[in-house]
Amino acid sequence: MSLDQVIGKPTTMTAPESEQKERNTLLNQVNSHGFIENYKGVRVASDGKLFQIKDATIWNIVDKESIKIGQAVIIYRSNKL
Repeated sequence: MSLDQVIGKPTTMTAPESEQKERNTLLNQVNSHGFIENYKGVRVASDGKLFQIKDATIWNIVDKESIKIGQAVIIYRSNKL
């Protein structure tokens, strides 16, 4: 997947329907605390196949005025389901 395909993609498209409630809870925690570590969950690849991410860190991205403009993630481990 290219950067153009990833950047700006709605996160609702990256998690299966069955994981949306957990995903929303997670993003609310990130919004409240600024980041979250050791996250794991199921995601959807660009080809529609599911995979599990492990040991992910998600954080808020803020501009120079400290206004939140998005979120980013680094995934340390993943595996196919």
